[in-house]
Amino acid sequence: MSDTNAPLSAAELHALFDILTHYETYSEFVDLRYPDTPANIGYPFAKKAKDGSLVHVTKPAAPIIQQLLSTFVTEIFALRSLPKSFWSVQVQGLFENLAEANLSESYDKGALGTRKTLCTVFSSILELVARGQLGGVQRQIENTRSLKSNSYNLDSAQSLIKAWNDVVQDLVYGNLIDELFDHAKNVGGNLEEHSPAAEAAVHYIVLHLATVLHQVFVVSSEGPYILKLLDNMNKMLPWMMIKQTLRIGNAATMLNGLTKLLLSKLSIGSVSNWIGVTTDADDGMNLMQRIISMTLSWDCSDFRKTVDQVKKSKNGPTKEQLAAIDEHISLSRDEQDRVRGTSISEGKSIIIAILKSQHQSCSISDAEHTALLDYYSARLSIRDREEISRVMCRSKPDLMTQLFRDLMGAYEPMIREVHSKVPLHETIGDSEAFLGELIETAKGTKSQVATITDFVDLLMRNRSRLYRWLHIIGKECPGPAEEFRTWAHESIREFRRKSAFPRSHSAQGYTYGDINGGYGPESYCKGAAGDMSAALSAMFAALPRETRADVRNQIDAHAAYLEMIHGRSAVHMQNILDCMSARRSSSSLNALEVTGKLRNKISSKTSSGAASPAPVRLGSPENGAEAWEASGPGVFLVRWNDLLDETLVTPATPFGPPRVGKDVKWKTSMGKSGTGAKAKDKKLPKGIVEEFEGLSFDGGAVSEIEAPEVGAVLNAMGKEFWQLLSSRHHEAQSKAAPMTNFI
Repeated sequence: MSDTNAPLSAAELHALFDILTHYETYSEFVDLRYPDTPANIGYPFAKKAKDGSLVHVTKPAAPIIQQLLSTFVTEIFALRSLPKSFWSVQVQGLFENLAEANLSESYDKGALGTRKTLCTVFSSILELVARGQLGGVQRQIENTRSLKSNSYNLDSAQSLIKAWNDVVQDLVYGNLIDELFDHAKNVGGNLEEHSPAAEAAVHYIVLHLATVLHQVFVVSSEGPYILKLLDNMNKMLPWMMIKQTLRIGNAATMLNGLTKLLLSKLSIGSVSNWIGVTTDADDGMNLMQRIISMTLSWDCSDFRKTVDQVKKSKNGPTKEQLAAIDEHISLSRDEQDRVRGTSISEGKSIIIAILKSQHQSCSISDAEHTALLDYYSARLSIRDREEISRVMCRSKPDLMTQLFRDLMGAYEPMIREVHSKVPLHETIGDSEAFLGELIETAKGTKSQVATITDFVDLLMRNRSRLYRWLHIIGKECPGPAEEFRTWAHESIREFRRKSAFPRSHSAQGYTYGDINGGYGPESYCKGAAGDMSAALSAMFAALPRETRADVRNQIDAHAAYLEMIHGRSAVHMQNILDCMSARRSSSSLNALEVTGKLRNKISSKTSSGAASPAPVRLGSPENGAEAWEASGPGVFLVRWNDLLDETLVTPATPFGPPRVGKDVKWKTSMGKSGTGAKAKDKKLPKGIVEEFEGLSFDGGAVSEIEAPEVGAVLNAMGKEFWQLLSSRHHEAQSKAAPMTNFI
């Protein structure tokens, strides 16, 4: 155990930085459910001063979100020309209206839900960007060899990791951005032809993207439902009409036609408002809003079936109990929070807490409790969709339509230039084809669920579409290409360290440990917390002695946890590469030979001294096949599931402690169509997975290792870390318009 008074080591600073940014980022996303949060984020959002003017706060309530918005998003070419009202009225207004809608909580519904799933994945990815911007990328000493002269093994996880780190070094501290833009313009859009490092880095990126897609659409319990929503919206989009409109030769006519197709409203109310007969009549919805509204209304019909089933069930809940649930749903946010707090603190189900608050009998059986929970969940789901549809499609003023009009206006000059030189209808056709392939890949087949390698194949097949588009834009449209190059330079500069460089060490990138032994303490965490190291060290040193001891113990436990999941991420990447290699060689080897070779590789990894995790099954705990290739790389994947696992959920029985996300990870809300997609009846490829049943190998999407407790760290340093980030807001102010007011 470390000395309490000793300064934090590099590994400890790295772990502390990870803890604080992980929970700060997520808490900022969670706080968006409160209506006053958007106005207090800071630039580009604004709040009304006492004199009625719009001002930007100087101490943002969500400093990480504010930093990412003001640094990267608002500085994108074309978006810089948007009117201030785009951010402070349209975007901010949509966030505020959604918050005022008081959408449901995972705790009440007894399942994690789609919004929770997507919120946590966005948070886990954006926290990586935030850490990179706050701490900076550690610079290695100058490498005398160029990326073009290095060689990498595309079948080795360690080699791909090495290539990625080399590419990041050259992007942040070298000239790789200009080299890639010049290559796309003069040589060809295939960035992999730039150098062996670029080729290996593309493979690294594809593996991680495939892992995210697989986790969202296949492994997650919400995957089939999200896929169904995406499929419905894809079928309703008028792809053919959009492509025909883009074929129009005159740019002004084309833009006018596209605007009318997507944003025009045609209803009696819109006509009467236009001619002045009425001033506030419902003017209907445009095409985009109608697609959203119809998709959500179809969902509501499915949930209403669940509501009707509960109402009509024999020996089910009484009318008074159902009325109590309905009454609770109509209460204010504060009153609902009070009932939820009672449920958590007193160890009773949310249903019992609601019945008690409505002065109803709490003497119900487990069956009646389950029926009431299903009814409550379905009613909340219906209300959520009705409120989202109201905010997005029927609000007054129509913020959504104006938002799209502003976007099209901002990009009009670029569209005009591109339209004259690039066949945009072919680009839309490529997008349509990719989306269709993505949906079909995620659906799998009748007998087999989609695997990560299926998504890898999808991305590798379609990358040529992107490369071709990059080449045409770079060669034929110098204006947009140079605008994007400038934005890329300004963005990547944010990841450079401002503090003194660390002592020199190997220029070959991070010294990753052996794949069997994991990572050593002086590998991935050599750079500690980067530019934040001094501030975090001072924060820790200022803690009382007794507090420092508890905080340090949790930091050390988290450092060991990070070391383990970094090592496992590399192992998971190697598993996918081995599977892809086996598929390529399956034409010359029979199934037994292939699986025999893979068995030897996996057995050697699990018997090398590292702890062997228990197998996790794919898609649902009932799945009979152990999908050893189902787990992909990425520490963010584990941290994402940490957030899901920690989510509080109402007890399944009338009385008892709250459950957590890991207890209901495979459960969905009652009435969701598209869920429960027979995953347990599907198997992975015969001759490969079936040979591995019985192996003690982590085959699931996420390791079963639980994240250590970090409550003492957050209680002691969480608020001070937020204050530290808020104080950095002055730099963001300088990027705002000179006439912008701040308070």
